[in-house]
Amino acid sequence: MNSRHIVSRTLIQNEQIRKLIFLHVPILLCLYILTDNDTQHSSTRHLAVFTALSRHPPSMRVFRGLLSICLLGFCISALLLVLEYKVGREMLDKLFFSTPYTLLFQTAAIDDNGSGYKQTRLQQESDDEDEDDDDISEDESDSDNGEEYDHLGEKHVVQSGNHIKPLVAPTTTTTTTSSNCSPAATISNMSLDVLLLILVALFLFTISSSAGGKYTDQKSADFHRFFAKLGDVAAPTFPLLLFFICAAKSLFPWRRQKYYFWTVICYTLGAPMYEVQFRDGFIGDVFTSMVRPMQDIAFTCFYLLSGLQGWWMFREQTSEENINIPVERSWLLHTVVLPACTVSPLWWRFCQCLRQCYDTKKRWPYLGNAAKYFFAAQVAMFGVFDPEKTGSAVWIIMFVLATFYQLWWDIFMDWELLEWHHETGSYKLRKTRLFQSDFVYICIFLVNFVLRFGWTLIVMPTTYLSPSGALLNTFSADFTTLVTPLLTCAEIIRRTLWGLIRIELEVIKIQEKEEQEHDLEYYSATASKKNNNNHLVLTPMNVESSSDGGDPRGITSRMTMTSIGSNLKAPASVFLFIKNDLSSANDIQVLWELCVYATIFTCMGIIAATHRQVL
Repeated sequence: MNSRHIVSRTLIQNEQIRKLIFLHVPILLCLYILTDNDTQHSSTRHLAVFTALSRHPPSMRVFRGLLSICLLGFCISALLLVLEYKVGREMLDKLFFSTPYTLLFQTAAIDDNGSGYKQTRLQQESDDEDEDDDDISEDESDSDNGEEYDHLGEKHVVQSGNHIKPLVAPTTTTTTTSSNCSPAATISNMSLDVLLLILVALFLFTISSSAGGKYTDQKSADFHRFFAKLGDVAAPTFPLLLFFICAAKSLFPWRRQKYYFWTVICYTLGAPMYEVQFRDGFIGDVFTSMVRPMQDIAFTCFYLLSGLQGWWMFREQTSEENINIPVERSWLLHTVVLPACTVSPLWWRFCQCLRQCYDTKKRWPYLGNAAKYFFAAQVAMFGVFDPEKTGSAVWIIMFVLATFYQLWWDIFMDWELLEWHHETGSYKLRKTRLFQSDFVYICIFLVNFVLRFGWTLIVMPTTYLSPSGALLNTFSADFTTLVTPLLTCAEIIRRTLWGLIRIELEVIKIQEKEEQEHDLEYYSATASKKNNNNHLVLTPMNVESSSDGGDPRGITSRMTMTSIGSNLKAPASVFLFIKNDLSSANDIQVLWELCVYATIFTCMGIIAATHRQVL
């Protein structure tokens, strides 16, 4: 057990507890104490913060988007904490925190000690790295004794039925996280800092709105009119300042971790130009669950320009309602920006699947996964461009079919949760898993099943422009204020639970692959030792002469079949659109086929926009 890691974890936990007790809790109590004017005339307690947010929708969008990002940070930290306990720190580093492959060209030469461990130029150089090397050597000595431990001092295992399988030690890789600090603790600490900024801005926003006379009876004296004017100007300022601070903190100071982080994000945003690893696909799936926060952030960026336009147009009658007119009735916002935020995450994942098909030269399962995002995008686009038609039978049938396809893909492809047992003639949970209790998987399945049907309510805009230019509400005011944020939070939680089983399956696959490589190396070393003892001379096998036989294990025949299949060079024909293997087609043929799929995706979006008569 590494005592330095435990001490570091304890210090971070104590710091987070102090933040919650001395900073976050007092601000929450202040927000609870502030009430509006209606509380004096009814038995129900009306919090001033909700009244202020309802009177200024752009500010509500800023706070809602940033709070959603905070919730995502807490969920990711909880997910990493569970996985770190179950599979170990090294496995998480291998899955999520390895060096981006486009930065590997910056790899320096082998270190002076001759250990063979390569470090990137951007890697942090400190005295702690020498201590980390000592810790790694201690861990390796422990593994020589037959047991492997993670950075928490716990043995990381994968449970297979009633049997426990230790994970094979992963190979040494360059990671972007500091070995002294847990990634889960780092992310949760950052989320707490952002949450503190949000609460402070929310408190100032509520106070300034109250001073502005929005829900207090102060209308007679000039003194109160001065505060009313001041409130109209100051209230929207605090959310915008909060947005600028958070945007600046995400970029500055520009350090190695942020450089790696934004590089990995660019892998998803730049699909299909980059290779797709597990980390990139997982980030793309997270983006599909962050549609509403992305819309809120895009709305805020647009509000920064249109809001200034509203202040200039109505400078003689400045009010929150007048300032919102240019942004709320913007054709560019409602027909280009918000629909792009809805469809872009689905498009990114669609392109990633096409890139995987191109790299592997296999249609399945990548085109099947791309079809999932294609169908979801069509339902979303027609719902965004024409919300009035969402009650039609055709749209409802499309929505139900797309949702059930997503559920089927979750269970049998992304999770591989069910296995067919010929003895009983039924499906059962797979034996190899991280959690021994079936109750965990049943609960996650039920939550995923129920919340999958709420995704369309998240992607649909709360307001939209009619073909005549009138601003219409998709949902009622109470639904927009209360239900929509709850659905956004529920989708983030659903994605976290979905990611738990998805990462579990990837860990199991990595473990099985490493076990196979370990067994292959062992058998090869054993065979080589026996051959050396018998003074046998081995000659390389010629695949073309493998028909002579003499291979009792059938290895020669399998290699022959593989080589024959790989040497087939069939011309472009209808069979290229049927079989799964694309190795017989050249790169141009594969690109033509994938470009056809991408063109169909784009054309369907154009048809949806044209049907709404917005183009």
